[in-house]
Amino acid sequence: MDLGLSGSSVIVTGASSGIGRAIAVAFGRERARVALTYHDNRDGAERTAEQVRAAGGEPLVVRFALEDPSTAAAVVDTVRARWNALHVLVNNAVQWPSGFHAVKELTPEQWRVPVHANIDGTFALIQASIPLLEASPWARIVTVSTGLAVDGYPGSAAYMTGKAALHGLHRTLARELGPNGILVNVLMSGTVVSETRARPAWMIDQMKRAAATGRMTEPDEVARAAVFLGSPGNGHITGEALRCDGFFVSAHPREP
Repeated sequence: MDLGLSGSSVIVTGASSGIGRAIAVAFGRERARVALTYHDNRDGAERTAEQVRAAGGEPLVVRFALEDPSTAAAVVDTVRARWNALHVLVNNAVQWPSGFHAVKELTPEQWRVPVHANIDGTFALIQASIPLLEASPWARIVTVSTGLAVDGYPGSAAYMTGKAALHGLHRTLARELGPNGILVNVLMSGTVVSETRARPAWMIDQMKRAAATGRMTEPDEVARAAVFLGSPGNGHITGEALRCDGFFVSAHPREP
């Protein structure tokens, strides 16, 4: 199936590794031009760029920091200068919390950092991208989230609040941008074990059993879903929060 992405311009944030890398490479397979962002891991981003190029795409590496919304304009300006077009924005970058903390134990800093970075940084990039997206004959916004933002997860109030807030933002964006042909969706990934988020074996076992499929989500599975939602092949899906997690029933892993 030709998704109509050849020659399109795409931004994928948080593409140094894991899900972001898989998404960037998947767009490369569709012959897209991919601006992939990194925070600190420039080497990882360059490796992703090599894979995008090998897959048939045209990569562009640029830094973006969620905690510094001023970097959003620089990303969009770089894409405008290189390609003068933007068709797809994939928000995958994330600010992880410092650890698991019950609400009654959270310090102001532990609450503020992940909440504001994940909301403000993502919002800033979306807002900066809208003029270029509106200038395209078609455009899509896809934001990677987690089903746990809907289900809840103990010890993760700040992170889940930041993610859940983006769900509301995207429903509003779907209404505002729909008349201009811009479709906006959230993609809720299942838990992925990657080089960036390694987990102990007992936790992985419990998470596998929490999914109807009996396994964890592969980065390429999330990537394929993101590419479809971000393509002209998606003709009329907008304002949705779609799960790609093997029907994961929220588990609260506890060490045996």
